[in-house]
Amino acid sequence: MRLPADIPGRVARRLGRLSLKATEAALAPWESAFVNSAPPPRFPPIFIIGLPRVGSTLVYQAIVRGLVTSYFCNAAATGPRAPALITRALSRFLTITPPDCYTSDYGITRGWNAPAQAREIWGRWFPGDQSYVGGGGCPATDLRAIRGTVSRIEHALDSTQVLDEKR
Repeated sequence: MRLPADIPGRVARRLGRLSLKATEAALAPWESAFVNSAPPPRFPPIFIIGLPRVGSTLVYQAIVRGLVTSYFCNAAATGPRAPALITRALSRFLTITPPDCYTSDYGITRGWNAPAQAREIWGRWFPGDQSYVGGGGCPATDLRAIRGTVSRIEHALDSTQVLDEKR
């Protein structure tokens, strides 16, 4: 019996995802301690909020490319339970600057350093089916984690954080 040619690639991708999930699970307690001990953000974050297909990703890309800002990059978004630690580690060895390319596919950008919408990161605190959070709707522990995550990424990249969100 002969296996289809794409089976090795599928197995390698699956093993890579399992390895990433195991690493991310191991980093989660460290991330929690890291963000909970974060100093307050130095700059107010900039939120870009829009419905799908209105151009908010292009605005997001133009701002992070044209101004000195910090953002969730695709590399950090691959580990949604440890984005602050991933960004900190990357910033120690690499310069995180967005690519010159302004293309996206329904808000998904290409490249490890490209700005990410970070749905998985936001999903830690806001379920995917929740498009509105009323007053008092977010627990204090989640607010502290959100502020800490934004603050740690801002401090790692030494600039205000720009965030893109669609629901």
